[in-house]
Amino acid sequence: MSAAARGKELSGIPSCPRCSSQEIWKSGRNSAGTQQWRCKTCDRIFVVEPYLKADIRLITDRMLNARMPVPEIAKILEGFVSRRWIYSRRGELNV
Repeated sequence: MSAAARGKELSGIPSCPRCSSQEIWKSGRNSAGTQQWRCKTCDRIFVVEPYLKADIRLITDRMLNARMPVPEIAKILEGFVSRRWIYSRRGELNV
């Protein structure tokens, strides 16, 4: 295989978010069906595109800023976010 062909192959491979290594391999799929990758260097398992969409994050942030109770937000967004994630997001926003 030529160097140019090898370079094109590597461009489609993501890099590790922890150590930035490109020495990774496929590691199955998570419960949401997203492809998981495992880094050969630091052994971290990660996904390239997290399942949480930007609009869901924006809606959650607006509900938290409006001081809605976390259990109510979790009930409205059931299947998209967990109650645990909402509590951690509330801590990040200092609401």
